[in-house]
Amino acid sequence: MVSCLDRTIEHLRGTNTTVDSPFDFAFKGKPLETSSLETLTLASTWLDICIQSHHACGRQTPQPLPTRLIDVGSLESGKSPFLLQSTGGQLGNWFALSYCWGKALPFKTEIENLKQHMQEIPLDQLPAVFRDAVHITRRLECRYLWIDALCIIQDSPDDWKTEAAQMHSIYSNATLTIVAEAAIDPTYGIFASGDSRRHNFDRAVALSCITSDKGRSMKARPALPSSMGSKSPVSQRGWTLQEDLLSPRVLRFSAEQVFWACQKFRCCEAAPTTDDWEQDLYFRRFGTKNSFFDMNVGDTEEDIYFRFWNVVVVNSFTRRSLFKQTDTMFAVAGLAREIQRHTDSAYIAGLWSKNLPEGLLWQACRSGKRPSGKESYIAPSWSWASMTFNVPDGDSRPQTYQFLKHMEETAYDSEIIAVVIMPSVTEDLYGQIEFGFLVIAGNWRCVDDFKELPTPFYEDWNNTRSMWDKESKQSDLLLPKQIVCNLDEGTTCIIGDELNIFGQGNLYLQILPNVLGVIYALILAPAEPIEGNEVYRRIGIAQIPKDDGMADGWESAVFTIV
Repeated sequence: MVSCLDRTIEHLRGTNTTVDSPFDFAFKGKPLETSSLETLTLASTWLDICIQSHHACGRQTPQPLPTRLIDVGSLESGKSPFLLQSTGGQLGNWFALSYCWGKALPFKTEIENLKQHMQEIPLDQLPAVFRDAVHITRRLECRYLWIDALCIIQDSPDDWKTEAAQMHSIYSNATLTIVAEAAIDPTYGIFASGDSRRHNFDRAVALSCITSDKGRSMKARPALPSSMGSKSPVSQRGWTLQEDLLSPRVLRFSAEQVFWACQKFRCCEAAPTTDDWEQDLYFRRFGTKNSFFDMNVGDTEEDIYFRFWNVVVVNSFTRRSLFKQTDTMFAVAGLAREIQRHTDSAYIAGLWSKNLPEGLLWQACRSGKRPSGKESYIAPSWSWASMTFNVPDGDSRPQTYQFLKHMEETAYDSEIIAVVIMPSVTEDLYGQIEFGFLVIAGNWRCVDDFKELPTPFYEDWNNTRSMWDKESKQSDLLLPKQIVCNLDEGTTCIIGDELNIFGQGNLYLQILPNVLGVIYALILAPAEPIEGNEVYRRIGIAQIPKDDGMADGWESAVFTIV
């Protein structure tokens, strides 16, 4: 039996070459314009098949509407869209848009124009990305569209915080998320940016052949690439990570072609019927079976979700940028709620109660920066979320987390006594944080105790040393008794023109006492006392070899880390 998708593909192929052409295979995904009827018909077919037959992706059942949606109307109506204010209890289906804000948002809803937008949003005033999203939504026969710039009152802090907390349900319950993959800001347009590199595949060459229509030559061109890189503008924006991962279905308009992704089907114009897709972390979604993360014998379901958080969420998010760095906690809150639902673990400023103290062992390789001042506070120093990361284009920073739990002899030698997180304004532990600290007991030594040993090796993202990884022979590059220090900030512990962690009251606090002969420790520096009490802040992590007596002389104490 010929499927609906097969019939659609045959129809679209017919627009490119004769049916019996021996080169017909090369014309799959011919670079028609992104806005063409053929392209959007294919997208509509993907969506219909998913809704009708992919149980894992969820049926298109009406969901409680978000606070505001854009009513786009129908393609035939010719009426302007308008902002619909939900009265509560209303059900329906909607699309969502994922895009790059750029440096300035040219069109948005504010207190002053809210009433006007509820009456009309003139299409000719919308930036191209928004206008194209309205067209796609109409063409795929959906009435409602959610765009953050229009559906959140941008100059109302209270409305912004309320709606930001709903991101999880908005994207996870959306029928489809439209991704303006190639547009660097809303003015570029989904279709214009989506066609920006298609001309690379328009060049044709004459080939000799014999066909049933007696022709003796034809023209062929390169096929569109069937995979997509992760260096697009959208993939560099922090907010879009959870927008992508939470969405049950995603339609991406890249610079070469259109891609589809859902729980069961990954395909594109070049390979419209395939379910093969690159095993790329960027495409991972909740619910995917035989997951990349189910890699260790004895792993529990919680272990898999914590690894998903560390590998996909944290490692990918810390390579992205935010227009406002104080949005960090909001920008991953939806994913955090999903992890919490699967693990029943308390969320602690980007870490997890059931994943401590392991979660403290993240690394920044001197690529991070902690904002200064109360107004720019993001999270406590022991959380990766306290940092903004700067990885130059073309460079690859090591993963934020090293994974040591599955190795032998990884019993933790520290104990978390208490963790306190004070949310800002509201009691939402997933939102903005005003202050936080943890109290931990463990073995420690002064950094100055090792001053007479070889100068520590200071890692950066281009030059690292993993002592426990005997196969890589990295430890052979170190001197005997040389400690490896991975500092959080590039400007930490600079004395003169050199890195120097000595003579500043710093200390090592053991987290793992023995990983294949290596001690893993936090590097702590004295912080400003709180009500006369001594407190510390994290400035990095260290690998300390256990041999030659370096595991001796450690004392036990309780520390407060802010």
